[in-house]
Amino acid sequence: MKAKIPRNPYRQGFSLIEIVTALAVVALLAGVTVPLMTRETEEARIDRAKVEVEALGKAMNLFFSTVGSYPSMDATGATKSLWVLYSGPTIPTSNPWKASTQFWTWMSNGAGDLLDNHLFRNAPGGQSVNRYVTTGPSSWQGPYLDPSRLDPWERPYVVNIVSGWSSSTTKYRRLWVLSAGPDGKIQTSANSGLGDPVGGDDIGFLVLQR
Repeated sequence: MKAKIPRNPYRQGFSLIEIVTALAVVALLAGVTVPLMTRETEEARIDRAKVEVEALGKAMNLFFSTVGSYPSMDATGATKSLWVLYSGPTIPTSNPWKASTQFWTWMSNGAGDLLDNHLFRNAPGGQSVNRYVTTGPSSWQGPYLDPSRLDPWERPYVVNIVSGWSSSTTKYRRLWVLSAGPDGKIQTSANSGLGDPVGGDDIGFLVLQR
């Protein structure tokens, strides 16, 4: 009978079985924790977007309370001319969303402007003239918010500002601040009839319903 050779307690390294077992455990843990972390991160983005659309919406209402109208002045000084407003420092040069949308059609047709040109600085269309008046009972008293930023998915928040001045009895009845949400597609109607809801996974704040 062969004598049993005791295991050397000072042996370095691991056996193949030990390595495979360890890798299997790591893979199992990763399969559980990575989806959880991803979901928590996405939920945090959604929560941030909810806070920011509300802040933008309240700034819009504060603007209305002092100026007497929602921001719709274009670069020439004409009011009731803008159809859409964008957050962020610059107007996109191409559609920032993953599907076509009326919001982008309005902007590409020249019927849009940056939110900051109205709420942060008194410079519709980026102009230094034809601005909202700064004296009298209905005057610009901003800034109404800090410089706006993009949503958590690096896309602009949008406002269908046409709903703030249109007199249509069928369309443009709801004024929204919107984020396209995680899927990057704006599914809320830009025409916003009375009672039209936020669509898909969009994140919205209702500023006005007339």
